[in-house]
Amino acid sequence: MEFRGKAPDRGSGTKSPPTTGGDCLEKINNQNHTVESVSKITDDELTLINQYTRRNFTKNELYVFSVVLCDNEVDRDNEYFSVSALEKMTHLFVGKTGITDHNPSAENQTARIFQCTLEKDTLKKTTYGDTYCRLVAKAYIPVNEHTKPVIEMIESGIRKEVSVGCAVDEIYCNICHTNSRNAHCEHKKGHVYGGKLCCHVLENVSDAYEWSFVAVPSQRMAGVMKHYLHQNKNVEVNVESFIQDLKKGKCQSVDNKNIKVLLDYISELEKYSQFGKVYYENLKKEYVRYNTLLFDDNEEDFFNEVAKRYTVEELETLVRIAKNRLENHQCANRQLFVENNSESCDNDDGYSI
Repeated sequence: MEFRGKAPDRGSGTKSPPTTGGDCLEKINNQNHTVESVSKITDDELTLINQYTRRNFTKNELYVFSVVLCDNEVDRDNEYFSVSALEKMTHLFVGKTGITDHNPSAENQTARIFQCTLEKDTLKKTTYGDTYCRLVAKAYIPVNEHTKPVIEMIESGIRKEVSVGCAVDEIYCNICHTNSRNAHCEHKKGHVYGGKLCCHVLENVSDAYEWSFVAVPSQRMAGVMKHYLHQNKNVEVNVESFIQDLKKGKCQSVDNKNIKVLLDYISELEKYSQFGKVYYENLKKEYVRYNTLLFDDNEEDFFNEVAKRYTVEELETLVRIAKNRLENHQCANRQLFVENNSESCDNDDGYSI
């Protein structure tokens, strides 16, 4: 991950954007940067956008998309933003321009953020077990001949990864909690101490400069958010988010135009579900076959009933164990036998028929 700005130990000579309030460091970071087109613009969103325009634009003149700027997951540089830093950035990034490759040129301006929120996913945890949080922004681009190629690059998934440029005043070691902006500690990022991976926690973001489209992200999960867009591009259904909201008990509504999108998605799941059912049935048959070979052919009905109680993972384990026992000739002794009675019955005078 790249730092630029007033970092005395880097010596890169890169000119920093103006900052206030003392010694700051610009963080050039690519965190869970994903772009998702949102073609339908609400009246409230239009009002927010027109706060940044010299004249009032109409919905048909604008292209709007969502982008995940950063999150609290550990990135490839073994750094992550704290939740409090993300919360602060929800205000700092509103109104900030989007460029490419962190090139601060007016001709390089591509889009502008008009809304920014912090989303929390209680069902997802970070590397350190914290609730996953991400900074989600909405940006707009005016639709004209000049911007159509940019919009097409976003829609096609070619231009999707983004990075943020911001001033970070405090960077803490997660092992000893030393602020590396003021002091040095012996711990190195990426090294393990007492079973814990050393990372730097980015705190107290004092300024946001810009956000950029980049080619190579630093975060492992970088990429376009999967979504489903109706052909007329008037309504968008994010199926995965839709399902997650249903799990959380949030009410959802879908218009007629997007019912087909959801039905196609369900049909695809059903197709793969059939493969899973066939695999499960074959596993149960394998379980019954191996166990009747190991124990008793007459107990096939019994093993059929038992197999129904196990999950796929449990059946896989049991089949593997049974198979190994057969290969090692560890079958149970299935032959009936009579104990050898050493006592003679020569004298049977007491019996008469």
